[in-house]
Amino acid sequence: MRILICFKVIRDLEYITPGELLALAGGRLDMSVFQQVIGSYDEAALETALRLADDLREQKDDVILHALTVGSCESRFAKNLYALGFDEVFCLATEQDISWKPEFTAGCIAAFVRGGGGYDLILTGKQAGPGENAMTPRLLAHELDLPCLPEVIEMIPHKKGIAVKCKTDTGSCSLILISPVVCAVGEAAHLYLRVATLREKLATASKELRVLPAAVFPPERAAEFLCYIYEEQEKQCRFIEGADLKQKVHTLWTEYLGQWVQP
Repeated sequence: MRILICFKVIRDLEYITPGELLALAGGRLDMSVFQQVIGSYDEAALETALRLADDLREQKDDVILHALTVGSCESRFAKNLYALGFDEVFCLATEQDISWKPEFTAGCIAAFVRGGGGYDLILTGKQAGPGENAMTPRLLAHELDLPCLPEVIEMIPHKKGIAVKCKTDTGSCSLILISPVVCAVGEAAHLYLRVATLREKLATASKELRVLPAAVFPPERAAEFLCYIYEEQEKQCRFIEGADLKQKVHTLWTEYLGQWVQP
């Protein structure tokens, strides 16, 4: 089974304090001050794939794990993924800021998949910051003419294929995958990527990130991204006036809550 996991390297916006943000000139954010991390949902997708591969190999199945990112990627991320058991780690290099270009990202991934002969299973995180558009998995599935399964929680081998548990509006559902599909991993059973041991890191120390040029597409007719702006928002509190609790509850209902509740 050939499995591709798409991940995104993002800037950790929680790494810097609000006070430090306000000190930036003019409120404009210099994204270079934020450390790079793998998106949380993408991290869950990577761990989900590793666990699925472990289970398949216990059944004596052959599994090939590839990881792919678009944009830029520090070598330390690839080194860690190799140590964890990924066979190849690819980066489709582009100088564009793809945070707000899900169509471009999906097109690059689709071109890579078609050029590599396809995969039996493609996993992504359901969304990644700072765009958080949640469109890339669906656009990728559309480009490849494959079904897209959102909000994946867990995946385990099944005698007929792969058993997948997904979150729904009313709880969860279970499905059996028997054909290629794009899965968007959300609130997974295992949210965090496992930690590689020193022995594992040393065993794969010679493996390097494979950098390939991203696909070239016609210019997009989209709004131009200019910059990130940080705005301070102070919370305001208004005390409800009233002689006693009953009067305060009446004021709360008539002036605030009542307008939002329809009989």
